[in-house]
Amino acid sequence: MARSRTGPETIRLRVTSPPSAQERTVRLASVPVVPWAAAAAIGGAGAAVLGWLLIVGVAGVAWFTASAIPLPEVLAFCSGIWLLAHGGVAEIAGSTLSLMPLGLTLVGAALARVVGRFAAGQAWLARPGAQRMADRLTLAAQVAGLVAGGYLAVAVALGLSVGGWQGLAAPAGGALAIAAVAGFFGALRGLGLRLRHLLPGWLDDALRGGLAGFLALIGIGAAVVSLALLLGAERVAAIEHALKLDGAGAFVWAMIAVAYLPTLLMWALAWALGGGITVGTGSLVTISGAKLGMLPAIPLLGGLPPTGLTPDAAIAWLGSGVVAGLLAGAVAANRPLAGTRTVPIPVRRQGVAGEPNSANPPHLVGVGRLLAAGRAALVGLLAGVVTTGLLLGAAAASVGSLGALRLVDLGPRLLELTLIAGPMILLSAVLGGLGRWLAGMLRSRRASLS
Repeated sequence: MARSRTGPETIRLRVTSPPSAQERTVRLASVPVVPWAAAAAIGGAGAAVLGWLLIVGVAGVAWFTASAIPLPEVLAFCSGIWLLAHGGVAEIAGSTLSLMPLGLTLVGAALARVVGRFAAGQAWLARPGAQRMADRLTLAAQVAGLVAGGYLAVAVALGLSVGGWQGLAAPAGGALAIAAVAGFFGALRGLGLRLRHLLPGWLDDALRGGLAGFLALIGIGAAVVSLALLLGAERVAAIEHALKLDGAGAFVWAMIAVAYLPTLLMWALAWALGGGITVGTGSLVTISGAKLGMLPAIPLLGGLPPTGLTPDAAIAWLGSGVVAGLLAGAVAANRPLAGTRTVPIPVRRQGVAGEPNSANPPHLVGVGRLLAAGRAALVGLLAGVVTTGLLLGAAAASVGSLGALRLVDLGPRLLELTLIAGPMILLSAVLGGLGRWLAGMLRSRRASLS
């Protein structure tokens, strides 16, 4: 600081900063907390272990009331259930289980997504120069690969601890796919990317519409399950009473029901959409009637309808596919074709009757409307394909066995579901897209005339 005197009563102060003050300061929030590669790999393994520990916690409640079972057997049982949730099989009391508890599958995917988002955020902080789309996509792929690698390592370890290399391929492949997909989408969020940034507009619209249609189907499935359990409340209560469950047993059964709830939703959807479900050998439940054989004492199965024909009003549930398709098409066609947000219509020049506006020739107006209608129908059709694909994929994951003999081949009838629900959803989605386009055109027309 220098001081200069300019007069007997005036003092001026001049402040200068040292050279170090010009150096760039780094905020703590912009510094990576941990190395991103370690966060992805170790986090992926941690996500798998955390999912396994959730199963151990539930099984531990039952083990405390029956501690005569050796602890290693309990842990092996938990490992088998974890592998079952990723496409493997579990051996319980000499019976082979292959029906996936999709609730546990979704938990694993959610944990892998969280890890992928965090690790990608750390990677972006460590590489501030990665601003191009290609660079960020490369980072997302690297993060997803490391997350999947850590997740897969735990899957292999659990598989080897249960039954060796035999039968390990299916759960290992399932774990790898689940962690890779969930980790990639989480990494995209961590890098500030959305699917709309990566895909053309029409494809993004189709995916959003297809997801909306599938979520509508999930809601319909939840309604079917709720109504079935309400109508079969007496049978469910009778099965629970016959099991004579104590507090710990009731808690374990409740957790099992939660784990299999998404699977049960797919069964309900297969019934509502006309495909029907098989509940073991000799038992068939469709929207027109039910034929039940001997069933295990599982409380949730008390919601199945009694043997015989269903009421004629039950056929109305087939409309759920139409509702989902219409919603998918309408959401997908929400974005108008570029340049056709407002459809130009011929107007008369003032003082010249019948002469159209030269800026909007009638033939160009017709072409624009035709293109907009074609786009709406196309994205509606693609949205219907996405909805149908998600439905059939989830239904396929809901098929399996809970033992032998009468407990094999439980779940939706995939061929019938494809042939009945597929065309219904696709056609409804096209109509939904065209309806959304027509509504937008009429609204634009009224706005132009007002």
